[in-house]
Amino acid sequence: MTDTELFERFTGWIDVHFEELTKELEKLVRMPSVSRYDEKDAPYGRECLRALEFMRFLAESFGFQTSTVDDRVLEISEDLSKRGIGVWCHLDVVPAGEGWTYTRPFEPLRLGDYLIGRGTNDNKGPAVACLYILKMLKELGIRTRNPVRLCLGTDEEKGMSDVQYYVRTQPEDKLNLVADCGFPVCYAEKGILEAEIVSDEPCACLEEFRAGMAGNIVPDRAEMLIRPTEGACLHKEELGENVSTNAEGRLVRLTATGLAAHSAHPESGVNAIRLLTGAALKSGLLDGGTRRVAAFFDRVNEDCLGTALGIACSDEVGGVTTCAGTMAFLDADRRARLHLNIRFNVRSDAKQMIAEMERISGENGCSLQNVSVSEPNYCPPDSPVVTKLTDTFNRFSGLEKKAYLMGGGTYARKLPNAVGFGMGGLPKPETDLFPEGHGGAHQKDEALYLPNLKKAMALFAMGLLAADKEI
Repeated sequence: MTDTELFERFTGWIDVHFEELTKELEKLVRMPSVSRYDEKDAPYGRECLRALEFMRFLAESFGFQTSTVDDRVLEISEDLSKRGIGVWCHLDVVPAGEGWTYTRPFEPLRLGDYLIGRGTNDNKGPAVACLYILKMLKELGIRTRNPVRLCLGTDEEKGMSDVQYYVRTQPEDKLNLVADCGFPVCYAEKGILEAEIVSDEPCACLEEFRAGMAGNIVPDRAEMLIRPTEGACLHKEELGENVSTNAEGRLVRLTATGLAAHSAHPESGVNAIRLLTGAALKSGLLDGGTRRVAAFFDRVNEDCLGTALGIACSDEVGGVTTCAGTMAFLDADRRARLHLNIRFNVRSDAKQMIAEMERISGENGCSLQNVSVSEPNYCPPDSPVVTKLTDTFNRFSGLEKKAYLMGGGTYARKLPNAVGFGMGGLPKPETDLFPEGHGGAHQKDEALYLPNLKKAMALFAMGLLAADKEI
């Protein structure tokens, strides 16, 4: 059988089973599997465990062996005793957020060719699709040289402690393909640095300061409740059209509305924290100490490059360093805290970056705390596996795409011998269903374009078989 004939067989099988697949995906999307660490009977919360058990039951109904690694990662294969190729997806999702237009986040809705719901795109759609790819290979009698196992994690969005635990406790595969990015191949992921800038002194005039719901989302809403200094006068006309005011007794609430975006590409959003700090500085309501902190936070978010923190860096190989303040709040001592999500150039030195950020924060009456670093992932773009995957994708998609570097963080940065391979990034028709800030991963009205998932399954299967021959 030629590769073209095999691709046609895959396409036919997927056509027959796609409606069934979509219904199973809808069941999975109904589970609000946001990872959490405060439920003792489940490492990432009962909803994540419920999603994992749902996929385990489905896989066993297809005749596969399954195993859970301490309720953190689900393994699915025809033979779990052998190692070869790992295919990775995740079942946890980012928080639901507010402002959805068509449905509630965990009540999936089909609207034309789209399935709307939190996790449809990132990453439950690909997870269910990968399980059906294994089922397809099994039913069509397609044998691989290297055993293939599907691994489904439940803590990807928060910290990837699931895959780190897995790597520490399980044998290594020859190759890991992470289906959590765009086609064709992501050969490198920028490093991720997260930290908090904390004011040294309490912000005496602030009663509230809050923004953001997750470290990897540029916030679309931010609020301050200010107790004005004696004799202060609100300069309402200076605040801008995206900032509203509301009097609450002697207090004044400022609310900024921006545009949410994934923190891997913060330039595509409008950071509500920046809108808020800028408005607060113009309001005339802040005391001197709070003004200094607000001004520093404002400069940090002035661009998305980390310029104010001395970490801006860009080159063709390592990519552009991006920096976004994604959450803000007052702690118990009324010190202002700004959470940073930084995606740094592959060739940057994290220790040097941290030292520079500490120095500049200190000069501005703040300290750097709660620092965590996830080192970059890199596989040479001319390596045999990357080349084979890319060529296979281009051949059967009819497109001409190159392997790429990205700022997003996937399991590939935590796994040995790993690259990202699909299932997103296929072209789709323009639609007026989703206004700006809606429809994408981590956004309101997160949506999956179903015809593309159908195409992606056949392309992924062909890539998987090509990689199997290469290793």
